[in-house]
Formats: sequence, structure tokens, C-alpha cells
Amino acid sequence: MSDQNEPTQSGALPSVPLKPVVGLCPKCNGTGYRRYDHNHMKVCESCCKHDQGWWDLSPMHAGYVADADNGCCKAGCGALRREINQPNPTADRRATAQEKTHE
Repeated sequence: MSDQNEPTQSGALPSVPLKPVVGLCPKCNGTGYRRYDHNHMKVCESCCKHDQGWWDLSPMHAGYVADADNGCCKAGCGALRREINQPNPTADRRATAQEKTHE
């Protein structure tokens, strides 16, 4: 019987599914990443905790608005700071449940 952390024959580590807290995310199915076309993926904007900081958009960026808070999430989900008022509660609950299962 092989260990879960051992690489598969292809060399990749096996994926370990996240335990659902309030059900799996309908966009990413609990993985935290989603495919937005046939060959591109991004961080799921529904699951992102927005806890890695913020990029300041330049006036040449399409999302820039003059005299507004132009921070964009560094995690890569595409969220703008002016469009969200608080951290993502669903992502926080999922992370808290994962921490409890690893204790």
C-alpha cells in the first residue's frame, strides 16, 4: 500500500480532496483554482481569502478608476479591493476546518 505523499508513476503528487465545510464551491469544486478557458487556470475568486496583499493598478490598466481604491488581489483571483468590504467568509471557514483536521 503506497503512502498518500509518495509521487505517482508520472512523478506528480496525488491530489488530496478538500473536506467540504459548507459544500464544495460550485466554481472550482473545492480545489481553489478554476479553468476559465481550454488552457488557462486562475485562483477561484469565490474561495480566495485575499490575504496575500494588494497590487496598485496603474492608470493604463483596464480596471483603474481615477480617485478610487485601485488595489488588486495579489493571489491572482482578480478581485479589486474597492469591490470587496471584508475577507471571504466561505474561504475562511474552509481554511479553519482544514486546520482542525490537521491537528
